[in-house]
Amino acid sequence: MTHSFQGKVALVLGQLQPTSREIAELLVDAGAEIVLASSDRACGQAFAQQLGTAVLYLPLDGLPEEQLSRLMAMTIEAFGRIDLLVIPLR
Repeated sequence: MTHSFQGKVALVLGQLQPTSREIAELLVDAGAEIVLASSDRACGQAFAQQLGTAVLYLPLDGLPEEQLSRLMAMTIEAFGRIDLLVIPLR
């Protein structure tokens, strides 16, 4: 079964481990616009470029509570809303 995420906006947090990458790829393939957030700037920017124009990379900085609020605000500013929040555990 395939799902369409056309027109949806996802915020994907994580260190861009295989699980985060796979989720991001699946969401983009299903039509979502995504914001990738990772502390590894070079890797995050490169992966965002690889995924295409529907992806925005934002760096993770600061304490977790402060980061989430900031990232959510920046995602809403860029895309108007957040439909999915993805926080892979591994």
